[in-house]
Amino acid sequence: IAQFDSSRQSFIRTTPSHAALVELDLPLLFTTNYDELIEAAYLEAGRLLRVSVTEAQFKARRAERPPRHLVKLHGSIDQPDTIVLTRLDYARARAERTEMLSSLRNEMIDTAFLFVGFSLSDPNFNLIHDDIRLVYGMNLPASYTVQGRRNSVKERYLRSLGVNTVWLDSWNDMPEFLTRINPSTSVQAPTTETGK
Repeated sequence: IAQFDSSRQSFIRTTPSHAALVELDLPLLFTTNYDELIEAAYLEAGRLLRVSVTEAQFKARRAERPPRHLVKLHGSIDQPDTIVLTRLDYARARAERTEMLSSLRNEMIDTAFLFVGFSLSDPNFNLIHDDIRLVYGMNLPASYTVQGRRNSVKERYLRSLGVNTVWLDSWNDMPEFLTRINPSTSVQAPTTETGK
């Protein structure tokens, strides 16, 4: 709680990257983060975001069909008993969050993914990802990950997953990257008026 609860630490606050993520206006987001910074960024922007931390919440939110839905696969700091941290927690999450993980699996089969600030080494994610690749091979939508400093070992690992990697010179470049890929903020070519 001391490390992740933003209400207890004044230095823990949303960043320009969070604001740029909100501007993407994605209908569905998955996170393994415990903190509440994504929720805070949506609140600061005045945008409704429905959040699912437990299996019951997820089922209720899916029935509501919210325009924006955040699925917190590893729990939330405001509900410490939901946090996935130990090996046993991971096993328990696989058994108790079947619909949440099934939704992630289905989205990975049908949708291009952008992994931001995610190492792609989470055990439950890897089980799902490996099962999908075993069944579908390379016949899946392209997925991308944004990573900091280039690392040859990590680069080989990510390539083995079949995930395209965008390397940033610095994590400070993240807001600009997210803004550049946002279709609603893409720069329109200037139009010129012809002579009269």
